[in-house]
Amino acid sequence: EETRKYQKKFREYAAFAQRAGRQVRSAWNPLAITKVSCAHSLTDIGRVYAAFGQFSEAERVWRRACEVNRKNVSCRLRLALLCQRQGRLREALKFYEEVVRIVPESGLYRLNVGNLCARLGEIGKAEAAYKKVIELEPKRSEGYFALAQLYLNTGRSLDQALTLAQKAVELAPIGRNYA
Repeated sequence: EETRKYQKKFREYAAFAQRAGRQVRSAWNPLAITKVSCAHSLTDIGRVYAAFGQFSEAERVWRRACEVNRKNVSCRLRLALLCQRQGRLREALKFYEEVVRIVPESGLYRLNVGNLCARLGEIGKAEAAYKKVIELEPKRSEGYFALAQLYLNTGRSLDQALTLAQKAVELAPIGRNYA
């Protein structure tokens, strides 16, 4: 009697293990895993090219990494920085916006979008980006500082600029926030 009880329990556990194994195998996608790995490798290859000053080759492999893995943030950030350094601000903005679509909860990437929009004269987009930074990261000073600077530089909402600047100083009493 005791033996049958344990045999039944064993069969139940074995059946459960088989079902769980089938679920894992059905969810496992080797192509997706390979794409992620390939994109990481391409991003690293691009870093080597960039380190040796071969920026066109770096850009080529980073773009390929973007194609291989549509959610790879690292290659997009590197492309954005490269484009920014080369004065291709619209293109840099495009890559930062892609990163924001991939990681919408990040205030830092939105801050970059806002900064580029401000430099490109897209004041409304910059303002919206900075406000979103403040919404996402209310305990960090960067969004408050950036929006205050935008208002000061454009002569808009000067009363709000003062409030924002005070909040930036309150959150981070560093020299830049006093400017």
